[in-house]
Amino acid sequence: PDESIADPLPPPPPGSSDDETIYEDAEDGDTVGWNVSGTGASLQNIYEDAKQGNVLVLSGTLAPIAELKNKDGTNWANSTQKVLSWDMNTKTNAQVKVPLETDKGLKHLVYATNDLTFSNTPDGNYAYIWLDPKLKDGNWHTIARDLQADLSSVKPGITINKVNAVQFWWPQKIDNIKLMKSSSNATLPPPVPFEPQTVEISKTIYHHTDHLSGSNIDTDETGKVV
Repeated sequence: PDESIADPLPPPPPGSSDDETIYEDAEDGDTVGWNVSGTGASLQNIYEDAKQGNVLVLSGTLAPIAELKNKDGTNWANSTQKVLSWDMNTKTNAQVKVPLETDKGLKHLVYATNDLTFSNTPDGNYAYIWLDPKLKDGNWHTIARDLQADLSSVKPGITINKVNAVQFWWPQKIDNIKLMKSSSNATLPPPVPFEPQTVEISKTIYHHTDHLSGSNIDTDETGKVV
């Protein structure tokens, strides 16, 4: 008879549970799992007194981008936890983009501290959610968003199958990135009312490569996809 013993299943990732998965808390002191791009872009793991722990600092001269996947570079492929929470500290028009596998193909949910809600189109692959501009005060804020609810509010009838990564655009400090199973695990901020703003049209176009799909993306100085 075959007395061989099957290899045991790999242990779940650190910080993993049925209710939530912690993808980054910076306490390991490294930036493994991150992909950084952009002119002069860098991502540093440093200790900060205000947090009494390590945080990540994204910097760069032109639209720095930092994308987080698993530490081995694979997609999260998380099909059960669809509430994203992160800590953010910024004074700029920072953005957080979430690539999503959906029943209608690849979509990108974009959270922005500048008003990009005018960019939403029914047939587009990007869905924009405006975050309160008061978040740009240079202090730490914890943000938790129900990805399915936010996507449905902009593009009804689309179901998220998997959450694969998260991208941070423009200079900011980042910490405590996790996915949770339901909004009951988080304190969700109330929706921000739409307040039309005067938008100055930029003549500078920045070219980026989406690291998930490999496609090219052009943005203006506000971060709007053009």
